[in-house]
Amino acid sequence: MIKIGVLGITGRTGRYIIPQVIKNKHTTVCAAIASPSSELSGKKLSSLYPDLDEKNGSLIISNDLEKNIHNLDVIIDFTTAESSIKAVTLCKKYKKKIVIATTGLNEDQLKFIKEASKKTAILYAENTSLGINNICALLKNIAEPFKHDADIDIEEAHHRYKKDSPSGTALKIARALYGNKEIKNTDIFFASNISNNNVRPKNTLGFSVRRSGNIVGEHSVIFTTDEETIEIKHKAHHRSVFAKGAVKAAEFIFKHDVGFFEMEDVLNTKNTQISNPSPVFS
Repeated sequence: MIKIGVLGITGRTGRYIIPQVIKNKHTTVCAAIASPSSELSGKKLSSLYPDLDEKNGSLIISNDLEKNIHNLDVIIDFTTAESSIKAVTLCKKYKKKIVIATTGLNEDQLKFIKEASKKTAILYAENTSLGINNICALLKNIAEPFKHDADIDIEEAHHRYKKDSPSGTALKIARALYGNKEIKNTDIFFASNISNNNVRPKNTLGFSVRRSGNIVGEHSVIFTTDEETIEIKHKAHHRSVFAKGAVKAAEFIFKHDVGFFEMEDVLNTKNTQISNPSPVFS
């Protein structure tokens, strides 16, 4: 069994990871880490999940990863950028593997994570949904014919408390369309939901962002020419979809000693062609 530690168990998505770890026949929960300010620290896991069996429910919630890290194989992290960097520092020190599903990391933080992956195995994912990652694989195949003939827009919506904008998933989609090097050039961005007195330039990528209510996550990619419109849409109905993908990522990263990985590695879609799709929903 793969011994999993979960960081951020009281978070919007973090709270759904432990049930998925328990449900998976290859993984077991060995540490549940809450934030330092959490009132749950020191209490049994059953105080957060009343329906757990006695074995899992008796696990004590902690706010100290380092005290628990020796008994873990893989850490799943849905926290904050600052917390993720602290976790990576510990994983590097103790040679533990980690799945990071925190968004809003800056370039320096990502550089630190990639450097740490020379000492241990790290998987970074802006979005762990199997559906989103398959859409990104599809976009790599279909985007090229439209890049110079269509206006391309990414529309995304999330809950009102989300801080980063555009979302990490929207930027992931942009990289699938244009590649990482091109999206660093902000000249290609066109903020289509902000008042703009200028005519839209050609060959720009439009972003439309909405923060409302308790929206889990919605992303659309729209190709519009003078003759036709193609729209590809993904809507997350429940946050457990991210938890399920994170556990799948943990199974993958467990098999590697060092290296920097992404969900494309988990699903084997980095070089996927339309004629040979990856059977990820089997």
